[in-house]
Amino acid sequence: MFVCHQMKNLIIILLFAIACNHPDPSTVKKIVVEDIKTAENANQMKIEYYPDGALYREINLRTLDAKIYTRNGKLFLKGKFNDTSFKLNGVWEEWDRFENYKRFQLTFKNNMEEGAFTSFKKDGKIYVKGFKKGGVFSDTLKYYDNEEKLFELQIWKPDASQKEGTKLVNTIHLSSQRSDGTIERIKGKLYRWENGVRLPMDSN
Repeated sequence: MFVCHQMKNLIIILLFAIACNHPDPSTVKKIVVEDIKTAENANQMKIEYYPDGALYREINLRTLDAKIYTRNGKLFLKGKFNDTSFKLNGVWEEWDRFENYKRFQLTFKNNMEEGAFTSFKKDGKIYVKGFKKGGVFSDTLKYYDNEEKLFELQIWKPDASQKEGTKLVNTIHLSSQRSDGTIERIKGKLYRWENGVRLPMDSN
C-alpha cells in the first residue's frame, strides 16, 4: 500500500509539473498567428536587385504598390502597377535623386510618358503643368510663379526634323496677354486671342 501511495503522489507531481511548463493556449495561438502574419508579409513582397547587388525595386504583390531606386540607393519612382506585367501605367511620382523631394507627377502608358504631368519645386509648389506624348512635350505647357499663379505659356508642336519630335513654337508672357475675343493686326495679318493664346485669323 505504501508503494502504491508513493506512485500516486509521484504521478500527481509529474502532472503538476507538466501543467506548469505548458504555455497558455491563448499565448500559443497569438504566437502562431503573429508568425503566420509575418510570413505572409514577407512572401507578398517582390524585391529585385541590380547586377551589382544594389536594391532596384520593391513591389507589394498584394497591393502592387512599388518603389524603384537608382543604383546608389536613392528613391526614383513611386507608384502602383495596374497588373503583374509590372509595366508603368497610370500616375507615378518621380523623386529628385539628390535632394529627396517629389519632382514630378507623371502619367505613363506601357512604360512611356504619355499624358498629363506636373512639375514641382522643392517646397512642393507647382512649377509646370502640361502634357507629354511619346515621352516629349506636347501642346501647351503652363508655368507658375512662387504663389502658384500662371505667368507663362509655351506652345509645343510636332516636328519630325527635331531629335525629340517636337519644338517650341511660341512663348506667351501673360503680362502681355489680351482678353478673349481681342483682335490684333500685326504686319498686315489678323490675330484673335482665345484662352490666353493669340491665334491667326483668315484675313479674307
